[in-house]
Amino acid sequence: MHRSRLSARTLAAVFRLPVPTRRTIAEHLDVSHVTLGKALQELEASGEIFSSEALLSTGSGRPSEVFSIRPDVIYGIGIYLQPDGARAVLIDAGKRSVGEWTLALSNRYRQLDEVEKVLEDVLVWSMDRASVLVDTSAIGSVAFSVPGFVDTDRCVWTAGLQFGGFSDLDVRALLADRFPTAIHIEDTSRSLTHYQLMHEETVDTTGSFIVINLGIGLGAGIVVDGSVFFGNGGIAGEIGHIPLANNTNRCACGNVGCTETVLSATGIRNVFYQRLQHGVRSGLNDRPHPENPPTIREILASAEAGDHFTLITLRELGSMLGDLVDIVLKCHTPGPIVLAGEGSLLSAYLIPSMEQTLRARVLPEMLRHFTVVVQPYGSTNEAMGAGYLGMMRTLLMHVDI
Repeated sequence: MHRSRLSARTLAAVFRLPVPTRRTIAEHLDVSHVTLGKALQELEASGEIFSSEALLSTGSGRPSEVFSIRPDVIYGIGIYLQPDGARAVLIDAGKRSVGEWTLALSNRYRQLDEVEKVLEDVLVWSMDRASVLVDTSAIGSVAFSVPGFVDTDRCVWTAGLQFGGFSDLDVRALLADRFPTAIHIEDTSRSLTHYQLMHEETVDTTGSFIVINLGIGLGAGIVVDGSVFFGNGGIAGEIGHIPLANNTNRCACGNVGCTETVLSATGIRNVFYQRLQHGVRSGLNDRPHPENPPTIREILASAEAGDHFTLITLRELGSMLGDLVDIVLKCHTPGPIVLAGEGSLLSAYLIPSMEQTLRARVLPEMLRHFTVVVQPYGSTNEAMGAGYLGMMRTLLMHVDI
């Protein structure tokens, strides 16, 4: 369906904003209420949006008119692709998940032709699952969340790093024949940032903040004045490749000492595994599969049980996280730092020593707007975030020139 440019931008704003009222939409688009009113009338007349009255928590007074997109206006698929599997989510225009699926993959390092085959197979698999719930003609976009470096605007997977030894894979060109609609790709850290932008309960998403992803790798999503910063060629927020002193681990990028080798979820697990191999006393030695690195949830359970080794290791890792955030704060003084990804499950044990390190190293003036927020962890967050990005961009594409 084609729309005027303003109507397309208005529809995208209704999708993007957690509470889309006339005021918040007008401020988001920087247009007058009169100009916005024409676009809202057009969208209401077409049946694409509807309004309801709600008493907002910002104060007393008359209820405000809150706008919503009709859920079946567009659907999107978000896919979180990991070395050992994929998780797909079907999302409606109301930003709700209406279907979730997982697919196991062999966990190994891949070359270009193998990665291309994985992308094609996962796309077909996710479309097959979604077709049981909705007509595939209503699916407006498919968006992948992947590790490594991603040029979001060009839809190019610049480097796979943890996923495989390839570079500059044009995902849109590869999949265009298999799915004749919008294909998008995003890195995992920015996917979690898009997810955060849609959930304003804990962070003012019109301001500036940074999402730190403690996932397969370690990266950051940077938000400036409510917009995600992509950098040149999508290479932005790669804080996982900042080296830390006394770290001798080799990173997937080839360098030694990168932060993600100790502070990503994968890195945290490996730190614990390496130390457990030295025969330290810990309840983690009694886990079901001691031949493998402990899972994040096993580490969390051990910490909750008061295991001394686990607590002091997490305290040390929290201090290292403080070293990293110290650098981030001095380069870009944001408001909140949002911890996300599977490793954020350990936040209660990482944050105290992180904050202690920051108080010792950062000037008080630089901490005036600093807070730490934890994004509630969910196994579909990365897929949802990528799906939101794809749907947003697709909504903006359908305009009359």
